Amino acid sequence: RAQGYGSVRLKSATSAVDFYARMGFRTVQGEREHDSELLELGFSAVPEMELLPAQMEENERKAVERAACREHEKAVHKARQAEQLRLAAEARDMAVWSVVGGEDRGGVLVRMGQELGSPKAIERLSTGALVQQVQLVTLQDEETGEQIERLHFRRLTGTGPDEGWLSVALNHKVLAERVESEAKRKAKEETERKLREAAERKQLEEAKRQAAQEAAKQEAERKAREEELRKEAGRRAEREAKEVRRRAREEAARRETVGSDISEAGAKREGEAKQRAWEEVEAREKAERG
Repeated sequence: RAQGYGSVRLKSATSAVDFYARMGFRTVQGEREHDSELLELGFSAVPEMELLPAQMEENERKAVERAACREHEKAVHKARQAEQLRLAAEARDMAVWSVVGGEDRGGVLVRMGQELGSPKAIERLSTGALVQQVQLVTLQDEETGEQIERLHFRRLTGTGPDEGWLSVALNHKVLAERVESEAKRKAKEETERKLREAAERKQLEEAKRQAAQEAAKQEAERKAREEELRKEAGRRAEREAKEVRRRAREEAARRETVGSDISEAGAKREGEAKQRAWEEVEAREKAERG
């Protein structure tokens, strides 16, 4: 630092070992054997290092930041160009697709024909590229029987073949998606929302109708039960009234029978009394005549 240098950059493993030894670190067992092995491999025992000027690390950091900033600006510029190109394509009613697959393989596979076995393109179509739809067909995989959509495209942005065929989805992985404008997307969302609300209203009306039917059914059952109870009460009252009238008739008949018996007994006693009186009168008359 006294000489104006800010740091030391070591050039080799042997330089690092010797440098730390000079800085006072403890020498571990077997270090000399390790040094001899390094010498046999061609490494120098003399520390190889270079003195870096002060602020070198700060300058390198700033250079890295500037490079990252330039890369970010390039990415933003490319994204802006892609968006402008997409809007222009939509304004001309062009069907635009975005490549979303193939990140782990450097892009998606492109073939020269629509058949799955047609020759492959030399380059892959980069992920994130925008392509114009020329034709969209559906093929059946002969091995799996799966229905596969094949897109004939012309490249608008990104890297890769200018034209070719790619699979929209393969092995349950989406490789390309249809790009929709904001207005179309909002219109689609609005249509879906209206359809969803209409379905919900229909379900609600159906639920209300079923609830009304169930309530009417329960009310009819309640009235039927009340009517049955009323009829049963009327029948029970009628039976009780009949029983009361029957008992009244039986009581009246019993009383009438008892009264008749009493009248007959009285008449008999009266007749007997008259007979005795008559006999007494006749006896007195006979006695007077005799």
